[in-house]
Amino acid sequence: MREIPFEKENLQIFENETEIYKGDFEKKMACLTAMEMMNDCLDYIYQLLHPMYPKVYKPRIYLADKNEPNAFAQPTGEADGYIVVFSGLIFSFLNLIEEKYTEDVLKKYKIFEGIPQEEVLSGIRVYFWRYIVLHELYHLWHRHGLWKSLYEFDDNEKVIKMKSELTNFAQGERVEQLKDNSPDARRNMTQQALELDADSSAFCMLVNMLMRDTKQRGLYVEQRNSYIKNEIGFLMVALASAYSLFDNRSGARFEILKSLKECSHPIPAIRMYYAEEIVEGSLKRFFESEEEFEIIESEWLKVVCDVEAEHKGNIAQGNVFYYPAFTECAQEHLSELKHYMIEMYETLQPLSLSNFAEKLENEDAEIQTEAIWFTETGVGLRTWMKSKNNHRRVKKPGVNALCPCGSGKKFKKCCRGNGRYD
Repeated sequence: MREIPFEKENLQIFENETEIYKGDFEKKMACLTAMEMMNDCLDYIYQLLHPMYPKVYKPRIYLADKNEPNAFAQPTGEADGYIVVFSGLIFSFLNLIEEKYTEDVLKKYKIFEGIPQEEVLSGIRVYFWRYIVLHELYHLWHRHGLWKSLYEFDDNEKVIKMKSELTNFAQGERVEQLKDNSPDARRNMTQQALELDADSSAFCMLVNMLMRDTKQRGLYVEQRNSYIKNEIGFLMVALASAYSLFDNRSGARFEILKSLKECSHPIPAIRMYYAEEIVEGSLKRFFESEEEFEIIESEWLKVVCDVEAEHKGNIAQGNVFYYPAFTECAQEHLSELKHYMIEMYETLQPLSLSNFAEKLENEDAEIQTEAIWFTETGVGLRTWMKSKNNHRRVKKPGVNALCPCGSGKKFKKCCRGNGRYD
C-alpha cells in the first residue's frame, strides 16, 4: 500500500489488491474479479494495438478503498501513467445490477430469454469493467492530461487566466461565438469534450472487440447474429447502469439542465445518448442490411430504453435518468461539445499515442431536432410518450449509415432532413 496525491488529500492505493478486505472474503473476491477483468482487457488492447502504435503502454491499475463510485487516470510522464479504481465503484455497480435485473424482471419483460440470471449479470459485469478501464486508458493514450497545462488556477480551482504562450484545444471561430465564453466555461467545456472523446474511443473499441471475437468463433450467420444481439444487450445495459450510477440513480432530473456548463463531465443523460449514437454507428459498419441490424439492436432496445413502452409497459418518465438529454438545451449543449471535439481533433491527434475514433464532421454536430421529446421542465412533446397504448419509438438511421432509400449514399448526404426517415 502507498499514498498518492488526489485532489486536496492523499489517497491510499493498493499495489497488490489481495491486501484489501482480508477479513471479508466476498468483498475481496468482488474486487479481485473486477481487477482481473480490467487487466485482461488492458492486455488484450495492448497486444492488439502495440504493433501499430509502438508508443502505447499498458498502465498499472490500482485499487483504492474509497466509497465513491469513481475511477481516474493519472499520467506520470510522456509515456507512462496509472489508473485508480475505487472499491465504491465496484460495490455500487454490483448492487445496482443485482437489484435491477432480478429473475422476476428478466422473465416479466422477456429480457435475455433462455439465459440464466447469473450469466446475464456476468455478461453485464464484463462490459462494465471493460468500459471503465478503456475510458481511463484513452485519457492516458490521448494525452488528455495536457489540457490542464493550458490554464492557471487560484486556490479554489477557479481559472485565473489561460496561458498566452499555449494554444487552447478549443479556440476556433465557432467556440469564440459561444454565449458563455468565460475562461471557466471554456475550461469546463474542454474537459467535457475530452470526456466524450474518451467515451467514444472506448465505445468503438468495445464494438470492435466484440466483432473480432465473433469472427474468431466462426459462427454461422444466424448463430452470429444471436450471439452479437445478446452481447450488445450486455454492453448497453452496462453503459446504462454506469451512467445511472453516476447520476446517483436519481431518475430524470430536468433541473440539472440549468448547470450543463458548470460540470467537469457531461451529465450522465447526455453521455448515454452519445453512447447509443456511437455504438449504433460503429455496429452498422458490420451489417449490410437494415433488417439484420434490427435483429442485433432488438435486445438493446428492450433492456436499455425504458422509453420502449411495448417492452416495459408505461414507465413513469421520472424513473428514466437519460430523458433530460432529449431536450432542446441538452441537444444544443451536445452540439457545442461536438464542435469542441472537431476543433481539438487536429491539436490532440499529434499528441496521441494511439488511434482515435472517427473524426466528427460538421454535419455530425448539428442539433438533432428529432430527439427533442421534452421541454426543459420535463413536459412531454411526443404523443407516444403520454399514451397508454404501446407505441414504438422509431430509431432514425445514423448519420453515417447507408440511407434506407437504397441510394447507396450515407444518410447525412441523402435523405436526412427531408422528413422521410427523420
